[in-house]
Amino acid sequence: MTTVETVVFVGLGVMGTPIAAMIHRHHPLVAVDLSPAAREGAARRGLSTSESVEEALTGASHVCLMLPTVQASNAVVRTLLENAQQPLTVIELGTVGPEASQANVRRLEESGHQGVDAPVIGGGKAAAEEGRLTTLVGGRPDAVQHAGPVLRSMSQRQIHLGEAGAGQTMKLIHNSLLASIAAATAEALATCTRLGVDQRRAFEILSSSSTNSFALEWLFSRALDGDYSSGAKVSILAKDLELASALWNNDDGAARVNQAATRQFLDLLDAGLGQEDIGIILPHLENRPARHTRAEAPSNNNDRPLGAPSL
Repeated sequence: MTTVETVVFVGLGVMGTPIAAMIHRHHPLVAVDLSPAAREGAARRGLSTSESVEEALTGASHVCLMLPTVQASNAVVRTLLENAQQPLTVIELGTVGPEASQANVRRLEESGHQGVDAPVIGGGKAAAEEGRLTTLVGGRPDAVQHAGPVLRSMSQRQIHLGEAGAGQTMKLIHNSLLASIAAATAEALATCTRLGVDQRRAFEILSSSSTNSFALEWLFSRALDGDYSSGAKVSILAKDLELASALWNNDDGAARVNQAATRQFLDLLDAGLGQEDIGIILPHLENRPARHTRAEAPSNNNDRPLGAPSL
């Protein structure tokens, strides 16, 4: 039976903070972020906090990473390898891609630790707050077993997909499909406006027929009112799509739909909309200014490199 001593949770962004709070209900936890605002937000939820991974490692058995970039995740793994005083089970909850995940797991195993990748899907921040997420798990069976108590404390379903990197691969495929559906849905709604069809009536039709989707209801029911607050940022999705592009490199043109959707979201980045919710694609395609209603506390920003201030 796996004993969880203390969980160190690194990365207190839009998803990280509620996931850390959910784990804290079941296990001792120290939440780490370089941003004072992020730590203050976690402390208001009753979490112990630290700005130092090294300091937080004392007595830790598990480390969870929920960071916005591959570089940030790699940097924290290096810190763990340099400072860990006992064997750790390291759980990569962020989306870093299979290559980085596999490389970090190899480094951890060479130093006597264990690692699994367990990126999350299932409804964004609201699902994280309620423990309804699904974790897509990759790793050796013994490592997955050691990670199990922590994963079960913060997710409704844990699906073991194979060796290290398998969870990351599935997450990239998942997000690629989500992006394609979201871009096509936004394009359809924008076309309705251009051709004089009432968008709300169009939404009623699309959501009550074979064209309904999670993306339609999750993103665009709010976006029609100018509410871009689902918790998924353009820059985070664009990062995932760029990671996913490596999956299609040898696919001989079979990923054309995905590539077209990726260009749409990279266009949003070029337009300076990286910090916005992905629902912003609708007014962008309509060539109209977005009505910004997303009120976001600094502690909920997961779109920044480790060590950068919250925006």
